[in-house]
Parts: sequence; structure tokens; C-alpha cells
Amino acid sequence: MYRQVLVNFSASWCAPCRTMAPFYADLSARHHSLIFLAIDANGLSVCTSLPFLSLDISWGVEATPTIFFLENGQRVQKHVGLDKEELEEKLAKFVN
Repeated sequence: MYRQVLVNFSASWCAPCRTMAPFYADLSARHHSLIFLAIDANGLSVCTSLPFLSLDISWGVEATPTIFFLENGQRVQKHVGLDKEELEEKLAKFVN
């Protein structure tokens, strides 16, 4: 089945992440055909023996917020930072 997913790596202590959160929620409300995930990166790399807890390392997350665009399980685009206009442009290209 064809799936498009956005995965937002953020952190509760990150001011830009807190600013981005309502905007990301708004995007999810406007794009019902997409799956929007939010992952709190706090402590993800602490326990690297569990693969799902080292997502930030294996995905190359070096800053938050980082949003990955996935199509059929493959990463096709990445957005780092708080530039909402750039994120909307990337999202428009992603859905078309």
C-alpha cells in the first residue's frame, strides 16, 4: 500500500521544537492523506542496544526539530529547523 509519512524528531527542552509543534499539528489537520508522527528525541540515544531507541543516531538526527519525509518506508526528504515556509514548500512537493 502506498504511504506517505512525516516523522518529526523534537525534544521537550527545545524552544524551536515547542514553536514548531502547533504548526506541525496544523499541517496534520490539513493533510489527512498523510501520516504524521512525532518522536521526542530525549534519551533516544541513551540505550543503543534497542534499535527503536537509537532512531536519532541511525537516522542522522543532529539537531531538533528534524522532520523526515518517508514514501513507502524510504526517506525521500529531510527538513531541519524552524523555517515553516520552507517546510510547507517541501510538503507541497511531497504530496504532489
